[in-house]
Amino acid sequence: MIAHYFLIGIIVQGCLAIEPRVINGQSAKPHEFPHHVAIFVRKFPLTPEFLVCGGSIISPEWILTAGNCVQKIGSMSVKAGKHYIDINETYQQNRRVIKSIVHEDFTGPNFSRKIISRNNIALLKLQSPLVYTDYIKPIALPYYGKENSGYGEFCGWGVTSTDLIPSFAKQLQKAEMEIIDNESCAALINSGFLGNSLLEFDIHGGQMCTLYSSQDAGPCFVDSGSAFIQYNQTNLITTTSEIVGIFTWTRVPCGKYRGPAVYTRVSEFIYWIKNNMEKE
Repeated sequence: MIAHYFLIGIIVQGCLAIEPRVINGQSAKPHEFPHHVAIFVRKFPLTPEFLVCGGSIISPEWILTAGNCVQKIGSMSVKAGKHYIDINETYQQNRRVIKSIVHEDFTGPNFSRKIISRNNIALLKLQSPLVYTDYIKPIALPYYGKENSGYGEFCGWGVTSTDLIPSFAKQLQKAEMEIIDNESCAALINSGFLGNSLLEFDIHGGQMCTLYSSQDAGPCFVDSGSAFIQYNQTNLITTTSEIVGIFTWTRVPCGKYRGPAVYTRVSEFIYWIKNNMEKE
């Protein structure tokens, strides 16, 4: 029985054979999230490219994403200004990735240490700078050590159902979710493993979690690297979006049975981000 639950509750991290994304999201307005980019990989020359992850624009030349999104084989590219994932759009800008920097202490699934995806963060440098427009804009970084709470939004190109054969949305989807504390997050995640101490996972201080409580919803495969964002009121009429978390993993079925989504907490990596950008 434990083995059965382990298979049902196996983590979602990286790019697997099946590709469900945002579960039960709603369609975003066109270009509602101008920071959001699609990350594609072409494994071998002359082969088709395919979507592997999402990412966020933080400068004209740099994309912030998850460490597990960086591919060891093949070439990577970024498509910005997109709303429909399978259409070459008027406002779209494509850039080749010429350098990837994965956190030096990135740790993937390590069941013996009861951890998953510590330091799961990466930077992608683009071959040429993006040109900012109304449809392509950077997202702000939080200050170091900031503790976020409350609600925010997540977006990705995704699934509209939780069926065994999911239906995929062709336009960008979004979902509003609430940040929960790490202790509650760990308890919810581990409840799917029957409370067996051999399978319990810790949620580290460099991680954060969200939950969608009213229905089954949340990020899933191929949403890795995409941002959970919140909005700051800068004055009476202006708001700015801020990247709070980078999606890294969840249990499957995604979003079901009160399964939280786990992210890299961006505020813990501000110095790492800035130092690596300055070196290049």
